[in-house]
Amino acid sequence: LGLIYGHTGLQRFIDCVGVPRTKELFLTGRNFDGTRAAEIGLVHEVHPAAEIDELSLALAAEVAAGAPLSLRGNKHVIETLSQFPRLSPKQVEEMVELRRSCFASEDFREGVRAFGEKRQPRWQGR
Repeated sequence: LGLIYGHTGLQRFIDCVGVPRTKELFLTGRNFDGTRAAEIGLVHEVHPAAEIDELSLALAAEVAAGAPLSLRGNKHVIETLSQFPRLSPKQVEEMVELRRSCFASEDFREGVRAFGEKRQPRWQGR
């Protein structure tokens, strides 16, 4: 296309596949398929197109079955760590407080009870 790609997108590629692979992809402009994307670490799974809807719904159901507070908290921590590999003292305190609040939640108590009773937890998001 004859353009310089955006730095944020390129940074994501570098974080995902490293500098050498990013250079290969963006300096050569080579096309690649899903198998190649998996080989270089750009994606972690490849499936036939006919299976995507079913697999996507199954994954969504699996994620949705998790504890809402835990899901939200873990997503926040992962996003923060991916953007700021070295956390500031304020960010560290935020992570510690987030974890403390989870331990104080009704959902955490329900999870512990359900585990002990060998049953599926009933999450409330509280």
